[in-house]
Amino acid sequence: MKFYKFIFLFFIFVVFFMYINVNTLNSISKDNTPPTIKIITPSKSEEYIVSKPTIKARFYDKNGVDLSSIKIYVNGKDVTNKSKIIKNTIKYKPDKKFKRGTQIVKIILSDKFQNKTSLEWYFTVGTPIYKKIHVSKEKFESLDTLKIPVNSSEDEITIYNTKDSSYKDLSKLNMESIYKELFFKDSLICALNPKSNNIKSFNYMKYSYYGDKIFSLIDITNYDTSDKKPFSLKIYDEALNNGWHLSPINTIFTTILSTDLSKDSLYNALKNRRTYVTNSQNLNLDFNINGCQMGSTIKNPSKLNFNISIVDTKIQNTIKNIYIISNNKKIIKNINCSSNLAKSEFTLNEFEKYSYYYLVIIQENNKMTVSAPIWIESD
Repeated sequence: MKFYKFIFLFFIFVVFFMYINVNTLNSISKDNTPPTIKIITPSKSEEYIVSKPTIKARFYDKNGVDLSSIKIYVNGKDVTNKSKIIKNTIKYKPDKKFKRGTQIVKIILSDKFQNKTSLEWYFTVGTPIYKKIHVSKEKFESLDTLKIPVNSSEDEITIYNTKDSSYKDLSKLNMESIYKELFFKDSLICALNPKSNNIKSFNYMKYSYYGDKIFSLIDITNYDTSDKKPFSLKIYDEALNNGWHLSPINTIFTTILSTDLSKDSLYNALKNRRTYVTNSQNLNLDFNINGCQMGSTIKNPSKLNFNISIVDTKIQNTIKNIYIISNNKKIIKNINCSSNLAKSEFTLNEFEKYSYYYLVIIQENNKMTVSAPIWIESD
């Protein structure tokens, strides 16, 4: 009898054991939940940190992470081989100091059932030289400005930092005379405001030495209602090719690189062409060559080190392309992207002695950004 009891209990135990294991296997086989990545350092959007931070992230999956699947990219470079992976943590310490500005990190990994996950974030190294101040039409109108129609057309010029109505008499003069009159008067900040996409505006943007010294801005609003692009590059390209030093503005939304919100600082930024236009109010752009910000002129460089960082805080505003445009509308580089964060660093060893470079950024949802140029001059 005892023997049969033993057999019966043994049978129950085997069935129970098999039941537990089958359920466990079933739960594992049904696992379609990707791992989680958490506790990242530096944290998302953290600002003004040291130039050689330890980048760290922790990850977890109930059935285990496939350690061989882990990849970490810093500013687009695969640094996995330089990182340490211990249990559920990955650490990376850069060999060199980061340059001032935005740094982008991306981690990709999978669990043992090939459920993949990724996390991308950014942080900022060093205190910024300039703040990015998004200026709406209302903010522009709050500045001291005077608008003057010219050329017996709808085109007009805007003079900032004055409300002297005597300047309105300039509308009776031709463009070259206007340029000279403004040049020999006070230190003003002026903008060209074409009121159409007609390339004939301002005498086909004929170059003027006097005009180039006093005008620093051009409105590139797109007036073609059949074209969904918010900005027109026709007159902008024509002006730059003819030798003008102008940065883009838009009466709807312009970003100014300024030290602060005071009028004097904003005027200084406009005078020095530190602007870009965008119809994505969540986009922040950093663009420099050899450490010089957009709007700058670089004298006699031996090479050009480009540094481009773009952050759009709305994930759905995916960056598709970054075009670097030079003389005669030449696209010197097209960077394909697939994220709301983008970073690119590259060097040009060969370039024209007198050239310029500006960015056109294309995003999803009909978003577009156009930067001020950076000019190159050689003796």
